[in-house]
Amino acid sequence: MKSLFASNIIFLLAGVLSCKTMNAQQKNTGTSYSSRRFSYHSITLFTGADLLIPHKDNGLLQVSFPYTIKANNGTMTSNNFVSPSKKVYNPTKLLLLPFGFEVGGLHHFFKAGIAVQLFYEGYSNSTNSSAGYGHIWYLDGIHHHDKEMEKKSFVIKSSINISYNVDGGGNKKSLLGIIDNENNVINLFNYIANPTYTVKATRPSSVGKFSAKNLDISYTQREFSLVPMITISPNPFKGGRPIYKSNYPTTNYKKFTAKLLWELSLGYNIALYDQGGILLNQDDGNLNDKTNKVGGPIHLDNKALSTYFNNQKTTSTPYHFSGFYVSIMFYIVRSKIK
Repeated sequence: MKSLFASNIIFLLAGVLSCKTMNAQQKNTGTSYSSRRFSYHSITLFTGADLLIPHKDNGLLQVSFPYTIKANNGTMTSNNFVSPSKKVYNPTKLLLLPFGFEVGGLHHFFKAGIAVQLFYEGYSNSTNSSAGYGHIWYLDGIHHHDKEMEKKSFVIKSSINISYNVDGGGNKKSLLGIIDNENNVINLFNYIANPTYTVKATRPSSVGKFSAKNLDISYTQREFSLVPMITISPNPFKGGRPIYKSNYPTTNYKKFTAKLLWELSLGYNIALYDQGGILLNQDDGNLNDKTNKVGGPIHLDNKALSTYFNNQKTTSTPYHFSGFYVSIMFYIVRSKIK
């Protein structure tokens, strides 16, 4: 209910803004605007940050499952892995180093981008990909009442965005536990972890055959979500030095130099689908990139896997990241009016 109520507030605010500005815009979009073409494109180069604040509190996660070990001497033993109950995520999610682009006209735009996610205790081998489409309204600054759209000071952009998050389980908090893999063959979930493994990587320093020390059991999660968003930023068609084209009348065609702008966004992340599981990775006992993926993600509804969240058994994803979304970006934009 909270998620639905908060998302409705975002949509309602966009509707209020449209009602207040649509009449004024319709009066100023007569033949002079219908015969002119407005376009802009922008790029964000790792300058900005997004903060997601889910409304659901975090909890303690524990998993257990059976496995077998075959030692060097051929002895076979059956075991049961039980992880400690631990806090895997801090609910706050921070996205940094955004890279994206946006293209638009006078009233419509499309954008797409990718960013690195930071969770509790840092980078978690995670990325966020998103794409959105929206509508643009124009606002005057204080004591300014320009009739032409390109002379108004600010724009309000309402958009619907699709977001895909992948947490690769690469930090200390996502590590649920380890199994001794040194000189042992481990059999679990129909996967085999041999005592040696070969790494194939793009960097020569990470390529080779290594002796396994640990089999790491880590938590991973992916999420597909819908994000309604409202953004305010300076007008992309205002400012910048105009560059006139000789084959067009100077009053009808203007191409502006690139300029650096900012934007501030408020939205609500609505988690539509999320799926949690565990990953199995071998390491050689050193803090390096010489690891080997044995298997996974093994989903939490696997019959051989028992999952507990706050001491309650579950087969569904325990963590949900629905909540308010705040973003600030700095980007380079170029625009033209034909």
